[in-house]
Amino acid sequence: IEWFYFNPNVPVGTSVLQVIQNKTMTIGIVGTHCKALLDEIFFILGGRKDESPSIHAIQGGQSQNVSNREIDKIIGKYTESQLSGVFMEARVVDRDKFIIIHLPDETLLYNHKIAQEIGVDSAWSYVKSGVDTDEVWRAKFGVFDPRAAKWIYGDILENKLAYLDQQSAAQYDDPVECICYTPIISGVESLSIDQFEIETIPGYATIDFTSAFSMSYDGVIYGKEYWNLISKPNEYNKRYIARRLGYIRKDFNFKFRFVSPDKMAFSGLKVDVS
Repeated sequence: IEWFYFNPNVPVGTSVLQVIQNKTMTIGIVGTHCKALLDEIFFILGGRKDESPSIHAIQGGQSQNVSNREIDKIIGKYTESQLSGVFMEARVVDRDKFIIIHLPDETLLYNHKIAQEIGVDSAWSYVKSGVDTDEVWRAKFGVFDPRAAKWIYGDILENKLAYLDQQSAAQYDDPVECICYTPIISGVESLSIDQFEIETIPGYATIDFTSAFSMSYDGVIYGKEYWNLISKPNEYNKRYIARRLGYIRKDFNFKFRFVSPDKMAFSGLKVDVS
């Protein structure tokens, strides 16, 4: 990557665009549309000569890797030829800043605000369409419409235009599936889980909102799902607590899954052991 400045005083026959030498970087992108500008920072899918492709933030002649191990593993499934067709785009809504990366079979979402406040490990997720399936997220090529004060996206599955509704999680009124994984919790061998509590804001759902949780001792295989009611319409100041989960052999983590047309935010998890 090279940075240039405009120099109108160069001799005749010389380019008026002059390279800024100390800002030149030996890093590049894998395709024409593998870049997006957000918060005056260029985010790219690419890397250096002897590196596998990853996500980098470029600003002022400096580069920083903003992906994590899981994201690099997803990107690493594709050849460079497949990655050359990736499309990246940015969206800013209510001061939340996002980079959307449309891979051939997945759509990755990077939350720049969370990355700045907590770190990149918590800033990544993937978005999808379908329930019980992992279909590619159908929205692409977003443009903000100032007349409607909404984002318009192209629907790559049905070849039409649609608005992005900030008040709903549904896709054309159909519910969507959301899956959340907690980090692996260690150092609790031979202890008992007395209870866990999910921090959320109940009462704003349009229908009864339930979520399933399951446990894993290796982060790969999960046990039986247990369903619990999290939120009912207009019932506020409720808490979501599950008790007496039993003894832990070693490390463990939770998986939470729900299907709903409503948006729901999980802001934290508290686990009590003894």
